[in-house]
Amino acid sequence: MNSKERVSTAMDHREPDRVPVMCQLSLGHYFLHAGGGAVEIWHDTAAFGDALLAMRRRYGFDGILVNLPGRDPRWRGQIASMEQRGRDTLVHWANGAVTTAPPDDNPHVRAAGGEIRDIFFCPHHPDQACTCRKPRPGLIWAARERHAIDLSRAVMVGDSPKDIAAARAAGVRLTVLVRTGNGAEAEKALSGRLDRPDHVAADLFAAVDWIIAHDPLCAP
Repeated sequence: MNSKERVSTAMDHREPDRVPVMCQLSLGHYFLHAGGGAVEIWHDTAAFGDALLAMRRRYGFDGILVNLPGRDPRWRGQIASMEQRGRDTLVHWANGAVTTAPPDDNPHVRAAGGEIRDIFFCPHHPDQACTCRKPRPGLIWAARERHAIDLSRAVMVGDSPKDIAAARAAGVRLTVLVRTGNGAEAEKALSGRLDRPDHVAADLFAAVDWIIAHDPLCAP
């Protein structure tokens, strides 16, 4: 029984020859061992897919668990320059942002004092009655408490109806849906509904442009 047959058998609630082995590795491990490097794997959908397949071949897993992040296919055209600084690769973007990409950890984006400060996730099963799994607002509230965020001045950018619903439940002032990732299907699902987002953007770049142009709190 090969991996595909093994997983299919288990998903059909039949007994495979053994338990299918699935894995989700850290990004740093992909960067170090899959080839391609941090910048390519982080930004490019095809490179990310190749890294997953490389890890599956390397370790013999039956499958690898993946998320569906939105990656802008035009990302290379947004690069102004790149440089090596010690062990890190610095990507200078045309909009002034700078991404610092270590060889073994998540890249960090900085521009005009901004940065990705934290990552929050729900570790619970969907059947568990937690407060953090979207569309519940617990993760946003956790970010508010940890970083003293004024949600009445905040903007939520997401790619699913659950992102928009969680932001509304948390008291976030504005919501923006991006069409990357799950966003195209989400836009159809939210069309004509009262809980639709305040704006729909093509991607994260367009979302930022809209926020800066239309949000009075961003005015100089």
